[in-house]
Amino acid sequence: MPRSKEDNQKIREERIKGIRHATIRVYASKGFLGTQMDDIAKEAGLAKGLLYYYFKSKIELFQYVFNSLMDEAFQFSQAHTSEERNLEQSLEAFIHFFLSSAFERPVYPLVYKMLPEDLSHVFPDNAQEMQQAFHNRFNRPMIERFRSAMDRGEIPEGNPMLQALLFTSGVLTISHLIASRPSITDGKDQEQVIEEMKQQLFHGIFGRRNRSE
Repeated sequence: MPRSKEDNQKIREERIKGIRHATIRVYASKGFLGTQMDDIAKEAGLAKGLLYYYFKSKIELFQYVFNSLMDEAFQFSQAHTSEERNLEQSLEAFIHFFLSSAFERPVYPLVYKMLPEDLSHVFPDNAQEMQQAFHNRFNRPMIERFRSAMDRGEIPEGNPMLQALLFTSGVLTISHLIASRPSITDGKDQEQVIEEMKQQLFHGIFGRRNRSE
């Protein structure tokens, strides 16, 4: 019995999903310049010709993957900067998500650390525009959250952009270090490390080590 259009569409979606995941894994290991389409096809368990059926070039594939990662970053940033929670709760959720990922899904902290550096390779014709798009999708919601927290007196007045960028870059750097060098945790368990890093980051924002002080 021939497959229906719905069946074919489902197969297509599953293959593209598998290709995306394979690309992310290979990219985290080899970087953009070191990744070849052969590597991705092998990782995805596909014939090279089938990979080229879905994506005509390495650039086209990486543009698709990078755009999807930036969309995910925007959705994540929006979800963790909701005004429904106070700033401390929002930042705690943000820290917990990224540091937990460093332990449980280390490929993602590696990729999000590498992605901004490779935008010029993946989008050679509009690298500056894509850099701004990444900033707007990932950083802008956090900047606005810091601004509103300052307006409401949750934290001392200051430069909301600087505060937000210092916070997010700190979280990403710590996540990247844990993912790439697990020994940096000195054998401490996941929750211990997350709590210690949270206190360090909060000290710079709220001027205190923990909420009970």
